[in-house]
Amino acid sequence: MEEKLPPRLRVNRTAVGSLAGQLDLSGDWDSPRTDADIAADFDIGV
Repeated sequence: MEEKLPPRLRVNRTAVGSLAGQLDLSGDWDSPRTDADIAADFDIGV
C-alpha cells in the first residue's frame, strides 16, 4: 500500500510588503465599474 503525504506548501513571502513593486493597481481599480465587472465574473449581484 502506497503512503500518501500531504502536499508541501512553499511561500517565499515572509514579511509585510514583500510584494512591494510587484503589483500595479491603476487609479480606477476600486471603481463601481470594476466592482460590477468582478461581480459579473463570479455571477454575483452587487
